[in-house]
Amino acid sequence: LATCRLIVISLAIAQLFKELFQLITRRYRYISFENALECFIYSSAIISLRDLSPCSETTGIRMNWQWLLAAACAFSSWMNLLLLIRKLPRFGIYVVMFFDVLRTFSRFFIVFALFVIAFSIAFFVIMQNRTTVMMIGEFEFTAIFHGDADVHPERLFGHAIAYPLFLFFCVIMTILLMNLLVGLAVDDIKSVLEEAKLKRLSMQVRILQLYRGMLTILSQRGAWNSSP
Repeated sequence: LATCRLIVISLAIAQLFKELFQLITRRYRYISFENALECFIYSSAIISLRDLSPCSETTGIRMNWQWLLAAACAFSSWMNLLLLIRKLPRFGIYVVMFFDVLRTFSRFFIVFALFVIAFSIAFFVIMQNRTTVMMIGEFEFTAIFHGDADVHPERLFGHAIAYPLFLFFCVIMTILLMNLLVGLAVDDIKSVLEEAKLKRLSMQVRILQLYRGMLTILSQRGAWNSSP
């Protein structure tokens, strides 16, 4: 374990030096979400594996915040791998599909949230503590409308409005909005597939431009150092 930890720390330090080199060569063009994510991953990996207390040196047990940082580092690492796969010719298009669908859902989320809030407040007043369970699809019609009226958590207030509201909820949330989300996702995937070749070429051109810029700067500095 000590050897593996040393290898991970060494690789993380080497990657941080690489990021520093990119920052010096690219300057303001270096600033991006992907580069910030990579710096966070390398830094958090080093901090999570370091022994920051005598107890950690003796037992190898990390502090509580180091465990949380390690969890964030592990999740961010896999997300960074997803961003790297996006640049591959064969598999990158599927990652592009995912982000396009996510972007569409973020625009639609405002409308979706309004319905969620409206039904949540109404159901909380009428059905008390069953709102959370209903949000994940467990409607439990029998338990809701035919529960024990003498038990307060199972008591239903306002039968006259509860039935039409529950029916309206089933139609709006589980049929209309869910099908609308599926339709939006299918439409985004269709448009991405139509532009798949162009998107792959654009991502490959960005990579080539990055390496070309770095090589140009290195060659210019080498020529300047060799000049008398």
